[in-house]
Amino acid sequence: MLFNIRREFNREFFNLMTKDIKKKLRIKPQGDSNFTILTQLCSSDINMYLIAMASFCRFVVPKKVIVVADRLTNDEVALLAQCIEGIHIIPIAEAGCEDLPSGGCWERLISIHKLIDNNYVVQLDADTITLQYPDEVVAAINGNRSFTLPTKMGQEIWTLTETADKIASIEGDHVQLRAEKSFSKLASPDTRLYVRGCAGFAGFAKGSAVLEALIDFNRELEAAIGKKEWNQWGSEQVASNYVIANTPHALILPFSKYPYYEVGLNLDGAAFVHFIGGSRYKRGVYMNLSRQLISQL
Repeated sequence: MLFNIRREFNREFFNLMTKDIKKKLRIKPQGDSNFTILTQLCSSDINMYLIAMASFCRFVVPKKVIVVADRLTNDEVALLAQCIEGIHIIPIAEAGCEDLPSGGCWERLISIHKLIDNNYVVQLDADTITLQYPDEVVAAINGNRSFTLPTKMGQEIWTLTETADKIASIEGDHVQLRAEKSFSKLASPDTRLYVRGCAGFAGFAKGSAVLEALIDFNRELEAAIGKKEWNQWGSEQVASNYVIANTPHALILPFSKYPYYEVGLNLDGAAFVHFIGGSRYKRGVYMNLSRQLISQL
């Protein structure tokens, strides 16, 4: 309970201290750009999202911006339209697929798959800040290569069999661990690939994936660990990692330039930082970078 109270206080204080982003941000997508940005967004994360968009789009601007709206109010939708010209809103109730899970960010992955035939799609989480020109990301977009954020254990692509072997000794009951440990039981585990990346920032190459393949993967995991267990928060990241790893020439961004924040992390040389929940507000780093960005707009 104390953790929830502290988390809510930190979030409200952050929103108060960054409220000027709503007044100052104006993004105009460029029709001749070659990629689309998509984000799933809820009300509490609007300031974070606008900061993520402002920081990324100062370096590279998309042709289209899409938000999968997780119960946003009409006023919030109007605010987004004011800050980002031509933004396209997909209500979360219209973003699902009856053959795939709902909740847990599955709607954003499903929406990406519905776009991927004709679009390069960048999935951008709200809790991120781009600090420098993201060379590797721009090169991936221009080369139509999928990419993902790395993790400490996810800096190379493995087969499904290798994945299951490498994490076999890791203890825990999280859905990601349970799924990955079951990979060797899936069909053709020695030829299918996986990367233990992070779905918070990922690029999906145009023409790189089909919805039917995602549905098949989902059915395999439901059978392997149980539908109830698979349909938990975290399964969408497993699916995103799998989809990206199995696209041609997939890129894992270098951890030194695209890290997730931990207390004490040296941000010198970082181009992009993911401020995951557990460390987001510690030491005021995220707050200070956000306010610095707003002052520059």
